Parts: sequence; structure tokens; C-alpha cells
Amino acid sequence: MNLLRDLLAGIDRDPKIKSIAFGDDGSPINVQDTQLGNEKFRKDFDSIERTETGTVEYSVFITDEEATFRIREAAVFCEDGTMISRILYNLDKSDDAHPFSFEVVRRDIIARGGED
Repeated sequence: MNLLRDLLAGIDRDPKIKSIAFGDDGSPINVQDTQLGNEKFRKDFDSIERTETGTVEYSVFITDEEATFRIREAAVFCEDGTMISRILYNLDKSDDAHPFSFEVVRRDIIARGGED
């Protein structure tokens, strides 16, 4: 929120989204969070595309050899290290699980509000 606030106020920040991180801390989300509870893996997005007016998509492919633990949280980070979102998740990629790969696609849509 502060990142968007600063951009709207004309404060020079580097807001470019860069990476996604995964951790194994399932603690409830707190609006004061600035990092994952226990980050264990981070990877830069493979592609960033403007797919249509007001829409940006970020995607990254996680191989079966990456992030091999029970994923309980995920977050998106800007180049300057600012965490812009954190979600709780439950995905078992531990050594005991069957190996698999997956793709993460984040889609940001900026649109005008409805009519008053």
C-alpha cells in the first residue's frame, strides 16, 4: 500500500515487480508484514507482459527440483525488496512428495470503478 501511495504522491521509488518467494511459515497474514515468515526459496519472474489495456501478467516456472519443501506461504517482491503481497498456501513439494513442476501466473488489473 505504501508503495502505491508513494508513487501517487510522486515519490521516486523503483516499483518494478521482480520475484516470487516461498516459505514454510503458515502464520496468519498481518498487514504489517514486510517479508515472509520463513523464506526458503526465491526466483525472478521469467516473463512480464502487458497482455491488454490495464493488465500485466508475471509468470515463473518452478521445476520439480526447486522449492522442495511444504510451501505454506508465497510473496511477490519488487526490485528494491519491497514485499507487495503475501498469501498463505499449502502445497507439499517435500522430498516425500511425488516430484512435480508448476507455473505461477500473477495478473494485475487496473480498471476504472463502476458508475456512481
